[in-house]
Amino acid sequence: MTSSVPSVGTSRITRTRKSPPASLPDHFSRKGYLSVSDLVGPSWCEYNYQYGILSLSHLPPSLRPSTITTESGATLAAAPQLVAQKETTLNAGKAIHTVLEREVAPVQVVVETESREDAWALRLMNLWCDVVALTRLKAGKGSGKGKESCVREIPVYGWIQGVMVMGVIDEITKRTIEAGSSNREKGKTWSSQEEWKKEQLRKSSTSSPKKSKQANGSTTKPLTAFFGSSQPSQPDPPPQPQEHGWGYFLSDTKTRISSWLPAEEDQFSARMQCMTYKRLFDGLLLGALLSSPSSTLDSKTLSFDPNTTPMDWTETFASLDLDPDQPLSDVFLRDAMPVCESWGVELDGWVRRRGADVCTLDHVRLLLEEGLRMLVEDAGRGKVGKGEAMVIQDRLALTYRRQASRGKRGKRKKGSGTRRSARIAAESTTDTSTAKQTTLDEQLAIAKDDSTEDRAVELPTEEEQISVDDSQPLQNHDNPPGPTTDTEKKSLDALDGRNDAQHAIQETFSSPPLSLTPSRNRTHRPSPTPSPPASPTPPSSPSIIGIVSFAHTPSTLDAYLRRMISMWKGERSLIGVRADQTRRCWTCEWLDGCEWRNEQAQRAAGNRKEKSEQAEAKVSVAVEKDPEDAEGEEFWENVDYDSIEVRDATGKLVDW
Repeated sequence: MTSSVPSVGTSRITRTRKSPPASLPDHFSRKGYLSVSDLVGPSWCEYNYQYGILSLSHLPPSLRPSTITTESGATLAAAPQLVAQKETTLNAGKAIHTVLEREVAPVQVVVETESREDAWALRLMNLWCDVVALTRLKAGKGSGKGKESCVREIPVYGWIQGVMVMGVIDEITKRTIEAGSSNREKGKTWSSQEEWKKEQLRKSSTSSPKKSKQANGSTTKPLTAFFGSSQPSQPDPPPQPQEHGWGYFLSDTKTRISSWLPAEEDQFSARMQCMTYKRLFDGLLLGALLSSPSSTLDSKTLSFDPNTTPMDWTETFASLDLDPDQPLSDVFLRDAMPVCESWGVELDGWVRRRGADVCTLDHVRLLLEEGLRMLVEDAGRGKVGKGEAMVIQDRLALTYRRQASRGKRGKRKKGSGTRRSARIAAESTTDTSTAKQTTLDEQLAIAKDDSTEDRAVELPTEEEQISVDDSQPLQNHDNPPGPTTDTEKKSLDALDGRNDAQHAIQETFSSPPLSLTPSRNRTHRPSPTPSPPASPTPPSSPSIIGIVSFAHTPSTLDAYLRRMISMWKGERSLIGVRADQTRRCWTCEWLDGCEWRNEQAQRAAGNRKEKSEQAEAKVSVAVEKDPEDAEGEEFWENVDYDSIEVRDATGKLVDW
């Protein structure tokens, strides 16, 4: 079960072309804010991310500059073949996410805006629609078609270490939970996919029909089993009813052409992404609770990220130079009111009950915060067991889906040694959840008139295991043959991470800026009060490779975000890949001329030269003798040992 949420947006606008940024800090100062992808994208390679920003890689290849010049004065050119391969794989991933999004948001409602206040009211209203949809979902009882209740593409806003951050959560699911389920694993976990395969082989070998038959045949009964018991049989006590509740679970979807899960190290940026989403959403919830003194909800009885910043919209509007009391335009209200009515809210009456005659941005803020408090109440009703209620659960997940094969392939004969010629070139992982904004955010990409002032070594994650549900097998019968060597597999994984970083770059340019110019362009607007659509029949959803479950760890997230924000502010130098991560360079279009690689090569050459000089110096010391040592050796060689007499304590000669 999914929620059909109408997608709200504005019409597209022609954007003025600006010169490429000179550096990452320059890009940040122009935007005045960061996206979640800005924070997690550079974790693959900070130099690769910078080159993508400077080359405007969010544009089609034909519109990008042929070369880029870095702050240090280096001039680089991207490898055309690798650029073309990347574009192909990115588009394939986008198609999958489009299918997933249309399953829950098949209807698009276009809303016109005339002012910056209109634009931000639309953003908040889009988030309000998703929040209300979550509260009205019925908790799903499992995974699979018809068993899940979820809302996808939820926009989030907040502040992290004094920086405005925006993002789009891929999916929040409402699922049933049982008392004590948080303290035990749902199923067995494996540290790798190879371990999972070994377990399946062990199960199949121990449960063969022959063994089962022998086991059944050798079963014997004890003698007492043939005699009646002297005690009257007692009926079994009736089973105790299991206490059920529900909770909200945040996850992100990654798409791959390969049929295996990435190594834990290569999941790092995706894990930080989910943790950042939870922190931002917790900040919205906590801010809504603190903004209403009359609310009966007590934030002390609830569990949020301990380091989240409560969202203060009043201060946020002031920092964005927005007037929250300015009346919203008539054209905006004309389109927005039917959307509110579709969720059971008559906007005019809602505003009048608050003693106002006209609707303002602040009224939409109040509407959003009311919806967020409703979500907190719903999570409290679904809590089971003792302890604090948690809205977004601490257990996060990454769902890896396989992209559809490009055309049918002939069957390979068993034992055939032929390999796919394009195996490495065609492989990718695409993280379009980070690159794709909601329809609202895509349509609000309006050029910023004035610059906004700047406000305000990769860390390992804690050891987590890969949780794989037996109902979601890792293998896919339609998968092409996997790589035959470890080197090939590393090459494909390198393509995966590279494309994740590229999607992050696309989002950082497509995300809506903080300052907006009025938009009067208009496109075809469907009926603003669409009836709930029938179950869509989209193309078959991509099969699931595996689901990686991990815990939200605020301390790890804090350390990582601190390093990323210091990089964006220019407070530290960029850091490339480690020596044991050079496989990430194999598929990088900036391999030739990469400043980090050149710097490391020069450093390695210097170290080799220094070691060589030290070794030569040691040899020279061993060969060349000191003059004083030479004189000492000459003295002992000329001593007449026969003339030396040695006597003991009594004065007698000693034969020595």
